[in-house]
Amino acid sequence: MTLGYKKVIQAITISLLIAIFLNGCGQRAFQQSRLLMGTLIEVTVVCRDQVQANKAIETAFQEMGRVEHLLSIYQNESPISMINNLAGDQTVMVDSEVFQILKEAIGYGKLTSGAFDLGIGPLTSLWDFGQGHIPSKDEIAAKLLLVDYRDVILNEGGEVRFGAAGMAIDLGGIAKGYAVDRAIEVLEANGVSRAMVNAGGDMRVIGRIWRIGIQHPREANSVLGILRLKDEAVATSGDYQRYFIKDGVRYHHIIDPRTGWPATDCMSVTIVAKEAAMADALATGCFVLGPKLGMELIRSLPGVEGIIVSSEGKVLASSELIKSCRFFSRDSDKGITESEYQGRI
Repeated sequence: MTLGYKKVIQAITISLLIAIFLNGCGQRAFQQSRLLMGTLIEVTVVCRDQVQANKAIETAFQEMGRVEHLLSIYQNESPISMINNLAGDQTVMVDSEVFQILKEAIGYGKLTSGAFDLGIGPLTSLWDFGQGHIPSKDEIAAKLLLVDYRDVILNEGGEVRFGAAGMAIDLGGIAKGYAVDRAIEVLEANGVSRAMVNAGGDMRVIGRIWRIGIQHPREANSVLGILRLKDEAVATSGDYQRYFIKDGVRYHHIIDPRTGWPATDCMSVTIVAKEAAMADALATGCFVLGPKLGMELIRSLPGVEGIIVSSEGKVLASSELIKSCRFFSRDSDKGITESEYQGRI
């Protein structure tokens, strides 16, 4: 189910980019796709030379594979798995890169008042969205006691430990975004000035303006709107990406770390920021916060814009997206203000 939706997003994105590619002054778009980090990754490079493009794309995929090994909870020998296995009993040493990622993730926990919580591992391990397993209330209550980003303790020099045995880190809300950022940096280091990296909907672009479709949360073959991005990143968290329906209730993978249950107030949240890791973490955090608090947070952050679709289908878009007409929906018109915007799906 997850890859089905990712392929829809991929097809929409490619179709929207074709017009851009045709204006490349002799440049061509070279694209490759691979399965990494549990999703479909596509790297697109626009340049004149195919050999250069293929070399750059290969290095980007290699870098994302390296990041997957660093941050995966599914690879037994990854630093994150090592932390989860040992940090409840002893201090674990990690390298500066992993330490910095953990530090940033804790920062997003503070910024979102715990709506984004890297310590959510005990809860995410309870749910199985492939098999449609719903944990019991007692199971969730017991694991909630072990979830608190403030109990992931970092000491300068690379030391990591947990405040209690049984805690576990899950960086699923930021890892793909970080991998996208690293891939873009590698592409630039290989002389690429125009590119897009898409990790299952978490994207970052460089170069001229790219038009990116935002997946409609309830219509699989439709876009909610179109973003025009340049040297920016975008990430979307939605209740349609990994979910099952049981007894008429939709259970999805975005777990509220404060309750242990899927967050209920949003269908999707799209964040535009300079870096994909930030967009990724904020999309998750704002989804959990809900439309009101989520949009308040978006408005408070310089250089960050967002679109929130509430569980009732109301569409909220931050002012700069509306003013610049970077976001288009069936209900928006050029020149309206944020307070006047009353979009619905």
